[in-house]
Amino acid sequence: MAKRSTASDPQGSFRTYLRYLEAFSIIWATQYSAGVESTTLLHILAGIRNHLVRTGLYQKAATRASVASSVDLPLLSSALKNAWGTELLLCITPGLSNDEEYRKLANNWASVQAYYSCYHIAQALTLSQGNPPPDTHAKLQRVFTRFWQAPMNLVPLSMAWKNGQCYGLPQDIETHEVKPWLPWSTVTADSCWSYAALVLKTTREEVLTERREEEREQQRRKRQRERNEKEQARIDDGKTPLKHLTMSTPNLSQEEKNAIDERMRSTTLLDVLYRLRKRSNYEDPTMFIDGPDNPQETARVHQCLREIVAATCMAHEVFIREYAGTAWFDREVSDWIQGSGSISQAGLATRQALLAGQRQFAG
Repeated sequence: MAKRSTASDPQGSFRTYLRYLEAFSIIWATQYSAGVESTTLLHILAGIRNHLVRTGLYQKAATRASVASSVDLPLLSSALKNAWGTELLLCITPGLSNDEEYRKLANNWASVQAYYSCYHIAQALTLSQGNPPPDTHAKLQRVFTRFWQAPMNLVPLSMAWKNGQCYGLPQDIETHEVKPWLPWSTVTADSCWSYAALVLKTTREEVLTERREEEREQQRRKRQRERNEKEQARIDDGKTPLKHLTMSTPNLSQEEKNAIDERMRSTTLLDVLYRLRKRSNYEDPTMFIDGPDNPQETARVHQCLREIVAATCMAHEVFIREYAGTAWFDREVSDWIQGSGSISQAGLATRQALLAGQRQFAG
């Protein structure tokens, strides 16, 4: 049995993240449901493709990019398979057992799988543009932020928090209507924007706190080094050594705090998934075990993660297919699905016909 959480309020912590995940899932559903009332994941995925085709965003981007001859296809293929394989594991893991404790534990790894599915598909997008792959999380997250910012405006990928404000919202969602605070009630099509903005804000604040502590420690080490150098100079001059003094950690001025905030890039959905991955894997590894009140909540977390990953992959794959060449990409998709055998009817397989334009929905 897994060790139980020592968190003071595991139920509250779990429910907080459940609301955050539901918010992003609902945003995908309400924005790209392809004009149908009974929304399924397939309709959402079709709506994403329809939106990109209708607006011509991916075609304009492909025209600007230096592609085809400059793309490292073997490396791109590897990145795509990493993304697809990780997503498939995310999809099939809960079905391996009906035991509720197992499914709770599976959600710990689902949050990790969700992040790495998005990480690898974003890496594949970078490679498909003929660029070298980012070799750190920070670099990849920076590339992700830069790509999905305006004029893309594909929410929630384009949503970002900086300077006390949420950017990248649809034109019909007024910025002043998005409040990064609200009671923990049911997430709706109206409140989802505020929940999403709130987790972007708190994710940034968490990273900002870490950056400020790092800056304080760097200043302390600098002062300690300077003090040690002065002491060594005294000793070299034949003077009596002073009592050893360990420098304290200095406080930052408001100007220094603001400068750190300004240097930080905008905070996006990928940062939220990275934060959840760290929290569930390291900081509170039993949050998903102690937190749910019932099996439905456990299942809902997993459903939201699957939907967020599928939609994120779909958006990236539309661009990758255009950048790397439609024939090459379609072969990669077909070969990978065939190679995954009997477990292939999940993940990428649900998007295959949509990506190739062989299946359409109104919208």
